[in-house]
Amino acid sequence: MNCAAQLSVNLELLHPTDLVRQNRLLQAVGLPLNLSDLSLESISAEDLLQTMYLDKKSSRGTLKLVLVQKIGQAKIHQDISDSEILKAIEMCRKAK
Repeated sequence: MNCAAQLSVNLELLHPTDLVRQNRLLQAVGLPLNLSDLSLESISAEDLLQTMYLDKKSSRGTLKLVLVQKIGQAKIHQDISDSEILKAIEMCRKAK
């Protein structure tokens, strides 16, 4: 959730204060915020991206991503570049 929200902020779909609010809520209920919380810190961003393309939600080489517009409101996007996704993954890797 944090990586999708971070990508939403990067794309200016979500206000950064909503990301902070979401992360506080996730933290309060014990959900992971970064990749190390999921034991994924040793996997490269590129490998994670390639794995995303194997997911059932990808189609014909296009990823379908659920991105947040505000808390409680999300929309499916299919036009996000690999470089934007990689940037969000790297930011989630460093998130505290």
